[in-house]
Amino acid sequence: ILDHRGADRLGQKVKDRFPDQIGQDDRDDKGDQRFHDAVAQFDQMVDQRCRTVVDVTRAHASPVLARIFCAGALRVRLAGWAAGSCGTAAFRHKEVIVTDIQTDPLWAKYRDIAARFGLRGCWSTPIMGTNGRLLGTFAMYYRTRDCPELAHHEIIAFVTQTAILAIEHQNSLDAILVSETRYRTLGDNSPDVIARYDRALRFVYVNQAIETATGIAPSQFLGKTFAELGMPGAQVALWTATLEHVFKTGQAKRIEFDYPSPSGPRFWEGIAVAERNAQGEIESMLAISRDITERRVAEAERNKLEAQLRQSQKLQALGTLAGGIAHDFNNMLMIINGNAALAHNKVPVEHAIHHNLREIEKAGERAADLVKQIISFSRPHENQRKPVQLQPIIEDTLQLLRATVPANIQIQTHFGPGSSIVMADATQLTKYL
Repeated sequence: ILDHRGADRLGQKVKDRFPDQIGQDDRDDKGDQRFHDAVAQFDQMVDQRCRTVVDVTRAHASPVLARIFCAGALRVRLAGWAAGSCGTAAFRHKEVIVTDIQTDPLWAKYRDIAARFGLRGCWSTPIMGTNGRLLGTFAMYYRTRDCPELAHHEIIAFVTQTAILAIEHQNSLDAILVSETRYRTLGDNSPDVIARYDRALRFVYVNQAIETATGIAPSQFLGKTFAELGMPGAQVALWTATLEHVFKTGQAKRIEFDYPSPSGPRFWEGIAVAERNAQGEIESMLAISRDITERRVAEAERNKLEAQLRQSQKLQALGTLAGGIAHDFNNMLMIINGNAALAHNKVPVEHAIHHNLREIEKAGERAADLVKQIISFSRPHENQRKPVQLQPIIEDTLQLLRATVPANIQIQTHFGPGSSIVMADATQLTKYL
């Protein structure tokens, strides 16, 4: 809101707040005198007159204007060729001088409301931002017909420039506030722990996730180091070395660590990156840590399953190898057993070697049974359940076992009376036994 009584206060406020934008010459004694002279001329010029500054997003009016006029006229934000002084200035991006509202065609739609409050002239100047975007308009209303002089234009240009600085500065503050709010909301709702450190390795920001991770409220971290927070020595040493490395080299660094959280030991993965100012100097450091406990557990389970798979593949390969050897060995056994049977049949019973030939036949038969079991064990097949006698399967398995245990170990079996018949796959039973 600009009223003529506050012009000097506005001018001084602008000079104090935006010294760089006003210019070097305006900061010396001569410039100060010109500034105050301009404000005094502006006070004289607006005596018995009214002013408004219309922002694109906000409308402000001098208290000199009637409240009813402000409520009606300032709600009209339309820009066009014949939209009053302000609307036309906003549309054309040029100054619009209306010396007589009652006769000027630009005010055809609005002259009645102006006449009700005794407004006769209106000078409006667009407020254009430094990027060429329309920020609003600055208008001066008169109760008499009047044309601007050179001094008027100079004062209007000064006030318009002041409005540009004020509006753009406020817009920048609003944008910064929106950005800070957006990123703070993002950080506070992130499940990852986000922290910022100064060059003394003190916490200057932490999000809410750190309380879940450590059991310590975020406010207790600010201004303290890891050691001052009483964290475990291993974590203090690790993070201190990590932060010093990043501050020294400017290069990001990844680490993995465990931390005894309130819910038990947890595994974390962290990355630390340097934050630089406009001159490229490292001012602070940002670190993000993510809980990877579930991933570690999943990796351990996957490694376990992979080891089991490799073992199974080894057994499968061994079975295939054993099956191939058993086939070759079985072919040799057939020759041995066949020739032993022929020799046994040709030798008389009373001959001395008759008994030896019979032992060769028995050994060959037992070897052939073992080969059959090996081939059956290595051969993939679908399970087929059918009634089987347990005792013969156990006896065959014991024969295979006896061939693998030392001779000084004896295996004795005792079977109960009656048959023991079960529904099972004979080959699978042999494998498990």
